[in-house]
Amino acid sequence: MKGFAARLLWSALTLLGASLLVFSLARAVPADPVAVYAGPQADAETRARIRKEMGLDDPFWQQYLRYLSHAAKGDLGKSIVTSEVVSEAISTRFPTTLALSVGGVIVWLAVGIPIGLLTALNRGRRVDRWALVVSMIGISLPVFWLGRMLQYELAYRRGVFPVAGLQSWRHLILPSLTLGLVGAGYYARLVHSSVSDALNQDFVRTARAKGAGLQRVLLRHALPNALLPLLTVLGADIAGLLGGVVFTESVFALPGMGALAVQSVLNLDVPMIMGTVLFAALMVVAANLIVDLLYRVIDPRIRA
Repeated sequence: MKGFAARLLWSALTLLGASLLVFSLARAVPADPVAVYAGPQADAETRARIRKEMGLDDPFWQQYLRYLSHAAKGDLGKSIVTSEVVSEAISTRFPTTLALSVGGVIVWLAVGIPIGLLTALNRGRRVDRWALVVSMIGISLPVFWLGRMLQYELAYRRGVFPVAGLQSWRHLILPSLTLGLVGAGYYARLVHSSVSDALNQDFVRTARAKGAGLQRVLLRHALPNALLPLLTVLGADIAGLLGGVVFTESVFALPGMGALAVQSVLNLDVPMIMGTVLFAALMVVAANLIVDLLYRVIDPRIRA
């Protein structure tokens, strides 16, 4: 419990530091939020009145504490471009990003783990070398290029999937496949490396010497020990996905967090930029906490 309480404290401090950094960078951006909000036709008197109403004339520390107080209550402000409540904009678009992320992770693991196990059992053989080549090609493919190619072949030409937009769950299949195929090669090599190391450990040789079959040794001994590095990388990657999958959402015109973040940057919408970045930081902190808890479930030595 003490260790978990310490992790919670560090997580809170991390979010606090992230909020301070984001707030400082937002104030350093060479763009006047008053000019964006008031429009180019507003006179100096109108701009001065709006600046005072928005509290932008207050000292930096006072503005930050006010923002932090509101953020702690879930109030991230309003968009200065659309007047949309930031927290509502995030909650509206997050389910799309979540569904896309889950689909991508399923493809990652469904393709990467079997290939990684197969190549680990056939180290140095032809199947291992071919899998390495294919994995490297998959990792090197730009997401937007692969998305366009799959979109053209499976949507435009063959009509198997919808082209773009989000009207039903079928619209998420092709984006999830695009996202998953790019990451599957990396996870295949990660599983290959981790399982290969585990198969060389003394406990595996002992289990084999006692007559345990290869399948039992692989599933009961090697794979659980190989899950820890996989879990570490997966937790960080999922946190990154939940913060917004910019290229995939852009190619398939999905109204997710990535599209929201890009649009807010293009509009110089400071409150929306800060809200999306802080939400992404929250996802990273939450993912790290969950990974720490899963460590203790998978490996009893960590609990001890």
